[in-house]
Amino acid sequence: MGLDLVELVMRVEEEFSVEISDAEASKATTVGALHKLLVKKLDPAEPRTCMTSAAFYRTRKALMEAVGVPRNSIRPFTPLGELFADADRVSRWSAFRNAMKLQTPDIETGWLLRGSIYPVGTVGDFARRVASLNDAELRKQCGGWNEKEIWENLRRIVVHELGVELDAVTKEARFVEDLKVD
Repeated sequence: MGLDLVELVMRVEEEFSVEISDAEASKATTVGALHKLLVKKLDPAEPRTCMTSAAFYRTRKALMEAVGVPRNSIRPFTPLGELFADADRVSRWSAFRNAMKLQTPDIETGWLLRGSIYPVGTVGDFARRVASLNDAELRKQCGGWNEKEIWENLRRIVVHELGVELDAVTKEARFVEDLKVD
């Protein structure tokens, strides 16, 4: 197994919190075979709640409790900056982050340097970032991985680790022959 494949397997183990033996890794010659191995190890179930929804509900609760924003003012499309528009935004943001009890994206730098919170423009954008930063915590709350999430995350990892196009990452794609991994 080449170095690129070793690094891919290590990243997959980290992302999914599983252990893959060398024997298992050597048998996973296609992306689909690696996906099947992960499905077997993770025993996926349908989560009770979408992780992004769980992150949105946590965000909304923290905005209501720590910042005093009325519930009906918090929608996925609500611009986050409008909820922190006053002069006391730094202390309100600090109280909000503490109330979240989850890791949050670093948007303070953009706020201080540009007066903008791009790329986290809306409450929904923020919730999606929170969901990706707190995968394990929210996965516990939502009931684990489902097969679709395993596939989507595996594809994302393969693209990032191997530098291939997303369209090339199919279940039939062979790591060595099709994705040109050494």
